[in-house]
Amino acid sequence: MCVFKSLFRTKEGYVVQCQDCGQFQLAFGNIVLSFSKEAFFQFSNQISNELEFKRETSTSLWQKSILIRTGSPTVRLAFSMDELAKLKEMMEIAQAEWAVSKFLDEC
Repeated sequence: MCVFKSLFRTKEGYVVQCQDCGQFQLAFGNIVLSFSKEAFFQFSNQISNELEFKRETSTSLWQKSILIRTGSPTVRLAFSMDELAKLKEMMEIAQAEWAVSKFLDEC
């Protein structure tokens, strides 16, 4: 059973990492996703890239017009620009917290 360490938490969601197996768990709104470390960082990059691309083409901050592919061909995640920006910020802060924690563990 996983023992989670909190990397970031707000009213919108959280990012935690299991201290035993290293899996990341991301909760945002009513979505909960689990990732390996590599997949978490890859998903974070995907979110950043999508946000930068959509900033140039999106006409609404609140319309859920941004679809993110998942590992399943039948499941996509729908976000507004505002939600995607909050998710990106959340993941970036969690990554920074993870890096600091890892550095301190190695000292």
